[in-house]
Amino acid sequence: ANGPFHIGHIMEYIQADTWVRLQRLRGHEVRFVCADDTHGAPIMIAAEKAGQTPQQFVAAVAATRKPMLDGFHIAFDHWHSTDAPENHALARSIYLALREAGLIESRAIEQFFDPAKGMFLADRFVKGECPKCGAKDQYGDNCEACGAVYQPTELKNPYSALSGATPVLRTSEHFFFRLSDPRCVEFLEAWTQDGRLQPEVANKVREWFARDESGRATLGDWDISREAPYFGIEIPDAPGKYFYVWLDAPVGYLASLQALLQSQGIDFEAYLADPALEQVAENLGASPWRRFRRVTLPLILPGLFAGGALVFIWSFTDLGVPLVFDVARVAPVQILDGIKGLDRNPLPYALTAVVLVIAGGTFLLSKLLLAGGRRASAPRPSLRAAAAPLRGPRGWACSALFAGVGAVATLPHVGVVLLSFSGDWHGSAWPKAFTLAHWEEALGSALVVPSIQNSLLYAGAATLLALILGLAAAWVVVRSDLRARHLLDTLTMLPLAVPGLVLAFGYLALSQEGKPLAFLVGAGGSPFLLLGLAYAMRRLPYVMRSSVAGLQQGDPVLEQAARSLGASAWRTFRRVSLPLLAAHLAAGCILAFAFAMLEVSDSLILAQRAEHYPVTKAIFALVSSLGNGTELAAALGTWAMAFLSTALIGAALLGGKRGGLGG
Repeated sequence: ANGPFHIGHIMEYIQADTWVRLQRLRGHEVRFVCADDTHGAPIMIAAEKAGQTPQQFVAAVAATRKPMLDGFHIAFDHWHSTDAPENHALARSIYLALREAGLIESRAIEQFFDPAKGMFLADRFVKGECPKCGAKDQYGDNCEACGAVYQPTELKNPYSALSGATPVLRTSEHFFFRLSDPRCVEFLEAWTQDGRLQPEVANKVREWFARDESGRATLGDWDISREAPYFGIEIPDAPGKYFYVWLDAPVGYLASLQALLQSQGIDFEAYLADPALEQVAENLGASPWRRFRRVTLPLILPGLFAGGALVFIWSFTDLGVPLVFDVARVAPVQILDGIKGLDRNPLPYALTAVVLVIAGGTFLLSKLLLAGGRRASAPRPSLRAAAAPLRGPRGWACSALFAGVGAVATLPHVGVVLLSFSGDWHGSAWPKAFTLAHWEEALGSALVVPSIQNSLLYAGAATLLALILGLAAAWVVVRSDLRARHLLDTLTMLPLAVPGLVLAFGYLALSQEGKPLAFLVGAGGSPFLLLGLAYAMRRLPYVMRSSVAGLQQGDPVLEQAARSLGASAWRTFRRVSLPLLAAHLAAGCILAFAFAMLEVSDSLILAQRAEHYPVTKAIFALVSSLGNGTELAAALGTWAMAFLSTALIGAALLGGKRGGLGG
């Protein structure tokens, strides 16, 4: 920003723009950012000569940027400034983190001072005779005549390039980044020599890590401070000291990215979060507990809190478990029991409102405390931390913990399966006899088989409706520039947070005779349309998220190319977009269909007659019946578990490898 744009700038921009376009055509997500490099003594001095402040001088140069970039069709996503608040904050935070790690050191150094200008002189502003060959008017760091490299204090007959005055030596406190620290050397050497750099670059960088006779790397420490007057970022706790421009200039790219992400509603820290940060912390000497407390825990805390909030909401509003165990003094069961007198009993309405307030308050609290929604939208990290094998007692302890948790989690499922095959199971930990009679009776029951047929119809209709609505909403969120698209995204995800019990009760209340949704109840009280709508809304997030994942991975350039060749919008969608989305849509629909088949709250509340029962209502009816109803319910439950497991595996195979659903 200290002069007009020239061919060097444009050459770099064209190269970067070409690379960005290539990566986007390959389907990668790229954010293309840059910034005005505003700080440093040269800009301060040039502004002084022009009779302007540094900010005014930079703004005048920046005003010529847009016509230049537009003329060469160079399209940055965002252009920022190294003098922006984001860059000040980031540079200071990096410095403070280095200081806390013991990697900043202050030293008294001698430096040329211009008595006429009243300022310390950078190397480029000191001139004199080369101490090697005697050439005149050479800069303070190297000779352009013989190529010698030296310190400014070695020049003969030095003078200030700013005023012509003879500089004097003065002592000043400077701050150094201790690159010679073994932690820095080890990290930099590993990072630059692991194959990520071009061989030519890696070979050149390897020279920095040459060892002396004692085996220590000769990598020098970096002077990162400058004295006032200086146009730059002031160093924390050091009045009159400023960061050297080459410390904050590279950070400017991160500041520009942060500003872009903030404008898009994406959390900057979560976007940059990477498991490899743990390795960096370890390389810098952090203990395991410190790495967990300062790196790992802050990254996983939003997910833990959000997950804990959902577990609380779903546990608080769960209807199936208290019904099976005949626990009546919980809010969900009280709401279900009050349905019979819905037209004259206000208690179910009041309880539903209380449940909604508690569940909604928990969800909003999780959002406000840790901004989980914004962090969740950040992309996955590009690197994975190296696996650290656990051996000996620690390995056995970890394995025992996971095995114990797995055993506790699967024990109820194993019990249901055993019960469905048990012929005699009383007073023992294991059935005394096994039989297939329960399965034969269940498959021939007048309640079980029709309930499976009903669930297939309800879930099929719900999946079709969820597909249409989810795909339409995803298209608006990803492909449009509507201001309300983020609100639409939030609204389509609400069914995951709003308890199913509350939604089911709402549908029931609004479908009573004379109410807005009464038309959804068919002849003979058939809840086909009502349950189809309720299931669809409840599982809409699955189809929505899978559609969003597919659209984000598909490059819109392909659609634009089809439209530019004359294809209609419908043909473009059918021949280009839909084939790219197919795997994601299939995975989302499988999940929506499977979980709709086994929906509990909607099924128990909205299906009132036996001929309309879905699977889950049939299971509850069997458990409540006398005789071997419990065993018949176990057989139907085992079938449901097998169905759901197959659906989850199929969804993972279809969508997981494409990045839509799987890990």
